[in-house]
Amino acid sequence: LLNLSRMFGKEVMANVVGSVEGTVKFYGLTPTNLKLEGLDRHLKLIDNYKKLHAYRARKI
Repeated sequence: LLNLSRMFGKEVMANVVGSVEGTVKFYGLTPTNLKLEGLDRHLKLIDNYKKLHAYRARKI
């Protein structure tokens, strides 16, 4: 662990070890809910897919 701590830093290694041990949950992920709040890029992608499907429905 010493060499990895030197390479990546103590904070990163603490989060890695915590993730493996189960004391750190979902390190680095954005908190969200069932409405996908906080995931703006994902919501924009979904909105664009809706527009695409609406456009395709009109063309048929």
